[in-house]
Amino acid sequence: MSFIEILVKGLLRKSVIVHKEKISKSVYHIRIQCKSLKKVTYKPGYFIQVFCGISKDRASREKNRSYSVWNFNRPDQTIDIAVDTHSGGPGANWAKLCRTGDAVYIRWQKSKFVIDHTGDHYLLIGDLSTLAHFYEISRHLPADKNVDSFIYSGSHSDLFPDIDGRIPLNFHELPANPTDAIIEKLSAFFLRPTDKHIAYVAGDSRICLSVNQHFRQEIQKDKEQIKLKPFWNPIVRGLD
Repeated sequence: MSFIEILVKGLLRKSVIVHKEKISKSVYHIRIQCKSLKKVTYKPGYFIQVFCGISKDRASREKNRSYSVWNFNRPDQTIDIAVDTHSGGPGANWAKLCRTGDAVYIRWQKSKFVIDHTGDHYLLIGDLSTLAHFYEISRHLPADKNVDSFIYSGSHSDLFPDIDGRIPLNFHELPANPTDAIIEKLSAFFLRPTDKHIAYVAGDSRICLSVNQHFRQEIQKDKEQIKLKPFWNPIVRGLD
């Protein structure tokens, strides 16, 4: 084992894959169990970093990918993630090849793109890469909150139900980067009468940039009312 392997593993949590299932045309559901999660601080909206390739090929660089925590079960010390394999990168290959019982090394990645209980009406906008993230946030909002959503993909066959089997979010079959449709949805959302709107927009970095520009130029709202998080970029690999 190389010095870098020893150093990296010392900073991570050794875990094991306890469940793997293909849940849509391109997505795998993977459940990871780690025996040191009972006391961790957690908010819906956190990510984990999964280190792919450790101990597989010493000549290659260790790879890490960030995944939204789809579900966190503290008593069972398990974390569920959904891995989209469209990219064909190290994370996608790991998801295709990994098996139940395999060891995996993870690290928590805290985020500001987390649940916010101060709103009255919520809007969740994103592509396939955001679905698990928004399921987790939606599931933890109180029942008296109004939640609207706009989840899009080029094919309905890519999308999948929540961890409990429900489909509480609205799916749309649209081509990549549907900026105009998203801005129209966002504009209509902020015109609705309510005490406080909160919109989450994530996924394609081009969408996040366009929405941010539109929001700042056209919609006069507090900056805390729209939360942006680019999950990926068609040019830059490894963006989380």
